[in-house]
Amino acid sequence: METVERYYTVLKYVDFLVSDVLAGWCYTLWVRPFLGSRRAAYLTGAAYAAVMFFLFFGPFYIPTMLAYAIGTAAGFAVMALDERKYIGQKLYLAVVFYSVRWQMWRIVSNFFVNGVSRLQRFFLKNASSMAWFKTDAALRILWDMTALCLMYLGFCLMHKAYGRRREEMDMRELTLLTMPVLSGVVAEAFMRWHMERCDTAAGYDGEFDSLVQLYAAVCFLTVLLMAYVFRRWKDQQEDERCSAAIAGQIADMEMHIAQVEGLYRDMRSIRHDMANHLLTLEDLYKSGAYEEAGGYAGRLHDRIRETTMDVQTGNPVTDVVLTGKKKEMEEKGISFVCDFHYPKEGEVNAFDISIILNNGLANAIDASKGDMTHVSLSSRCVKNMYMIEIVNDYTGQLQIDEQSGLPISTKTGEGHGVGLENIRRAAQKYLGGMEIGKEKREGRECCVLRVMLQLR
Repeated sequence: METVERYYTVLKYVDFLVSDVLAGWCYTLWVRPFLGSRRAAYLTGAAYAAVMFFLFFGPFYIPTMLAYAIGTAAGFAVMALDERKYIGQKLYLAVVFYSVRWQMWRIVSNFFVNGVSRLQRFFLKNASSMAWFKTDAALRILWDMTALCLMYLGFCLMHKAYGRRREEMDMRELTLLTMPVLSGVVAEAFMRWHMERCDTAAGYDGEFDSLVQLYAAVCFLTVLLMAYVFRRWKDQQEDERCSAAIAGQIADMEMHIAQVEGLYRDMRSIRHDMANHLLTLEDLYKSGAYEEAGGYAGRLHDRIRETTMDVQTGNPVTDVVLTGKKKEMEEKGISFVCDFHYPKEGEVNAFDISIILNNGLANAIDASKGDMTHVSLSSRCVKNMYMIEIVNDYTGQLQIDEQSGLPISTKTGEGHGVGLENIRRAAQKYLGGMEIGKEKREGRECCVLRVMLQLR
């Protein structure tokens, strides 16, 4: 009899180690898509398993749910230390694992306790103690494998519902997603207390376990549904941002067309009237009205100059854009220094460059107030990288949006705040990017926008 008891002791420890390793592996699978490296995911699962192993074999007693919480927190700490961003999302991942861990094990354990164990007692009521042990060992293995499969299925469903995106999660979103998870955890704590209390009371027959099993399934479905609704909501927000970006690009295209049409209309008007202008000048000179002829020629020269480009960049589209922006800045008393040249090599769409210039300079013009009226534009090529830099005087603070990583627009109304998003989208088409920040230039506080494109 003592030998069988030792076997049961060994089975207890082996069962814990197996379930501990399997749970750690599920932790790894769950967080892997949201971490920067595979190594961090494995360390997360290993930290959970190691802490749970230590707490189980430690010379002190810790309540079961608290022990699982400590193990889960150890995994969260590894995720946070490995990459100190997306902390809100990582906290959500840890809380979901803590919840799903007990939900799936609870469903499986109640099934084995209320179903399989009763069959075992019926068929082995006259069997030897060793036969009972062998059956218990086989059932434990089946128990652990069933729980593993159910956990794996649960996290696969969570991946489909929540997605696999690494993203920032603010406090409101975190609270919205974790409230149903935490309510399930609190209910589990209460049910544990109730079942332990009933176990010591006379007449407890375990029927309450079926309700616990059902409640665990409902809790998981609630968490899954909340994740699905949250993802659809985030996708809708992304679609709205894309629509705003497309609207901004359409507005840029309409502005380009209007600028070119205006230039073409002026040139056609001058060409149409040129013969009349020449005849008028000829008549003035023949009549000896040299002063009037000089004034008429000067006015004609100014009109022709208005139809020519003040900025020569090497591309007619960017010539139109920068000429229009220069005239706008002259009207507003803004000093504009332009050292921009269209790249001679590489396949770059002039429309994409015009989006960058239009939106970048529009933001610089809006930010130029009072005596802070200096804007500069430059470009250069470094190997296969083409860089555009826009600098404007700016003494305010840049408020960065946590979700987009871009400064928050100070303007209100529909269509505002998408200019920088349009610039970033244009840069990403060329495997590039953009950065914006505050710098000091010649003793002045400036806002600097840099856009980098990879020339193909």
